[in-house]
Amino acid sequence: MISAALAMLNTEDEQNTLSEFYRENKTRLYAIAISKLKNKEAAEDALQETFLNIVKYPKTFFALDAHKKVSYAILIIKHVISNMLKKSGKYIIEELTDTVVDDAISVEEIAAGKIAAERIKEFIKKLPEARREALNLKVVYGLSNAQIADILGISEAAARKRISDAYRLIRDFINGGLNDA
Repeated sequence: MISAALAMLNTEDEQNTLSEFYRENKTRLYAIAISKLKNKEAAEDALQETFLNIVKYPKTFFALDAHKKVSYAILIIKHVISNMLKKSGKYIIEELTDTVVDDAISVEEIAAGKIAAERIKEFIKKLPEARREALNLKVVYGLSNAQIADILGISEAAARKRISDAYRLIRDFINGGLNDA
């Protein structure tokens, strides 16, 4: 199942690393696919497509720490599944909605520098999924807008828009507390 992805790699070391990653994570990734697709063959196709997407940008994948490789693969398989469902007509694209700014942070907390990174992280976790994932690919994995668009199956302009919207929502979240007086 992984042989096509392995054939795209240049070195034996990369092939061994990917093979080991596949052995360690195939069950988890397959479980995600089968739970959403409800079809063994489609889940196997999703797993294969995930690894083909991973090797499109080998420098990105092989530079990641082990735990980031897993979350990167999970993010990719989710989008492979989403694209498969869209193509089969079983999935309706959700409208992106703005998240309501959390106004529980007082001006005093912000002015005193007590707006904790945890509060911002919590807010980011609440961002609409499409925006959050594009932002993660940009910030955590360091992918270009073109690479993000390719992985998510969207246009580069849509990738830029999702990232821009995520940054705007975060900025509004932070500034919202400063401007509420």
